[in-house]
Amino acid sequence: MNVFIFANCQGKAFSHLFPPTYTIHVRHNYMYINNSVLDSDIHNILSTCDYFIYQPLSSIYPVYNTDNLKTYLKSSCKCISFHYIFNDAFTTLYKSIKRDIPINGEYDKIGGEDIIYRNIEPIIELKKMGLSLDDILVKYNNNEINFRYMDRFNKTINILREKEKDTDVKVSQFIIDNHKQYKLFNYHVNDNNFTYCNHPSNILIMHYTNQIFEIMGLDPIVLDNNELIGTTLYVSKYDILYYDYKWIDKESEYNNMRIKQLIIEIYNTF
Repeated sequence: MNVFIFANCQGKAFSHLFPPTYTIHVRHNYMYINNSVLDSDIHNILSTCDYFIYQPLSSIYPVYNTDNLKTYLKSSCKCISFHYIFNDAFTTLYKSIKRDIPINGEYDKIGGEDIIYRNIEPIIELKKMGLSLDDILVKYNNNEINFRYMDRFNKTINILREKEKDTDVKVSQFIIDNHKQYKLFNYHVNDNNFTYCNHPSNILIMHYTNQIFEIMGLDPIVLDNNELIGTTLYVSKYDILYYDYKWIDKESEYNNMRIKQLIIEIYNTF
């Protein structure tokens, strides 16, 4: 059986979990979506695969939208869809590259490598009220800043729920039911202090992979604690206080220092 996984890192995460009789082809969708011509390699894989596992792409992408890609499939090919999983409400604020922050669940086509800050409004509002940088850092230390977790959580979940109306695999309710009990994301942080909020933990990977495997008639998989994407979710004192996590009760001092550095950058930039 030939399987084509056309997705981001969330697809690559389960690509090695298939039985050895399956031939797996993985391509990262974000590497292709802005192209105006279908790559010959993609064409060949599409035309021969038995399963097409994909994250939906809309018509804003001229060639690599899902409807167009499906026209190259053979009639017997089985399609399985799961949406881009993203939730940035498990941290106070962060910076990232624009490409990794979906707009209404989709990749932004313009300025993908631009650096952007997210959830900066609480800091900007305090600055406009006349608070100095030192004042704001004191408020952070005293747990006095409202980072709007509920609004951000609900926004990302509502987008995901809406998109999942058209996909075979669903994860939104699982996130709602389990985000306090289990670590569901690894907010990988690189050397530039960029945060990636689209790296699911093994528990979440296992949840959506087993839905895919059930559709394919394969046995469910069980993953250990060796994370497939990233390694950890750096938790601040604000995160623990708001979410009342059951899987961790100790804040990361590194994360508190990192967030204060971001507050300084935001204060001095905006």
